[in-house]
Amino acid sequence: MSELRSFLFNLSTAEATLLFCTAMGVVTALVGSVGGSRGPDPLLIVSAVAIWIILGIIFGGVAWFVDTLSLWRTSLTVPSTVERDPALEALRERYARGEIDENQFETMLRRLKEV
Repeated sequence: MSELRSFLFNLSTAEATLLFCTAMGVVTALVGSVGGSRGPDPLLIVSAVAIWIILGIIFGGVAWFVDTLSLWRTSLTVPSTVERDPALEALRERYARGEIDENQFETMLRRLKEV
């Protein structure tokens, strides 16, 4: 049971959407296979599963696109730790603690940018 829970929690939005739509196709096919007085209709069963899988692919693709776009946008707005200069961070911390005044901060900042 814990493996299933771990599997489900680690699914991406697109994978979960596709899995849900496939499961709905199977449920629809099972309900449709009960049939009426004529018995189960194989064409109905196959078409129900196919339609749900196609919907899963479409909605999963949309979910994947939105998720990818969100990650791309976040990567543009949040500076990575690789780009941070430790000397600049130390200078900002000293200024924030009040160890240096604004003039000293500006002078040291210009020197850092020259290097």
